[in-house]
Amino acid sequence: MSARPARTSLLFDLAFALPEHLALGADASRDLRGLPRREDVDNVVILGMDTGKTAGQVVRAVGAATIPVPVLVESSYEIPGCVGARSLVFAVSGSGNTDEVNHAAAASAMRGAQLAVITTGGWLVDFAQDYGAALVRIPPDIQPARVTFGVVVASLLTVLERVGLPAQPEVDVRPE
Repeated sequence: MSARPARTSLLFDLAFALPEHLALGADASRDLRGLPRREDVDNVVILGMDTGKTAGQVVRAVGAATIPVPVLVESSYEIPGCVGARSLVFAVSGSGNTDEVNHAAAASAMRGAQLAVITTGGWLVDFAQDYGAALVRIPPDIQPARVTFGVVVASLLTVLERVGLPAQPEVDVRPE
């Protein structure tokens, strides 16, 4: 017997795809170039509206006890005063054309922040390539943007892990 109900909607079907989306996000983020080293990061800022904001809040909550630097989640044109060369800033936009995220990403770049971009395309891809930011491409066939949640969360967590900012404690499994 299948766990999937006989009648489903598109969004319900996409919810069943969450494990696959988590795997896609982790895989897409594994081989990124240009990520900072742990010792070069004093804070993490996640820029996003809607899905990007929600994913950022989940990452902040999951990593609250183990990520050793502040994690801020922002959803406006303005960026925090702490953003600078020792900041790891994620710009997250499903379309790549979210005005608030794009404006805040450009402002972060002007302050010398280290950027990672998570998007399907749009202006944000061009900006990431011009700036030399790490770029995670969300598969464009995952639509609407609000169902990219799993890809975004896994991408954020994978990049943080690669930088050396673990979202979960290391467990010593050696016998005593």
